[in-house]
Amino acid sequence: MYYYQYSNEELKRLHGFAKSFEDERKKVYVLFNNLAMFDDALRFRRYIECGEFPALTAKVGIESLREVMKGIKFPATKSVVLKVVAWKLVELEDGKQVRIDQFLKDIPSKAYKSIDEVLREVKFPNLFL
Repeated sequence: MYYYQYSNEELKRLHGFAKSFEDERKKVYVLFNNLAMFDDALRFRRYIECGEFPALTAKVGIESLREVMKGIKFPATKSVVLKVVAWKLVELEDGKQVRIDQFLKDIPSKAYKSIDEVLREVKFPNLFL
């Protein structure tokens, strides 16, 4: 699926899988074939080199969601919003990621004029407030 972004946990599992081949002295290549492939590859490389992942966004919580949604051109319908960003991840808090579709799936189907209008419809967990 091209509309996908790997979570830190998925990249950790991928590293473990690749490492098992390296331990057998086999050469390993990892290729990403998704819309977030460059970011995923850079995050994966950083994890291999430093043992930690860079943040997905500069902010956490609602501001992380706002940052990711900046790529949407408004006005936009719910279906357009979902197509553009639902597959992406946000930083709920440091180190905890959630796919955006979890927040957008229950918003009303209508045309939205701005990010703020979408965010008013989203039901956030308490730590977003």
